[in-house]
Amino acid sequence: MHSIPAARFGDALILWRSAEACACAAESHLQLALDLYCEGRGAAPAREAIDAARDLRRHACEALAGVLDTVSGERVTLPLI
Repeated sequence: MHSIPAARFGDALILWRSAEACACAAESHLQLALDLYCEGRGAAPAREAIDAARDLRRHACEALAGVLDTVSGERVTLPLI
């Protein structure tokens, strides 16, 4: 089993929580986009919410890569799905 120094574990935990927060915010923005569109406010506001969700998803992926970097001690790149 791989052992992680306490300092790196703390850094990884902070990054993990950041990734989790970004993912939750992205989900909220997608729900907002759906609500705006269903309320008949047009596609433009919905598109803005979707763009914001994409940015948040990118930040979540970067934070997860940071967790892996911190834990493994190597540079990790995650594909943006």
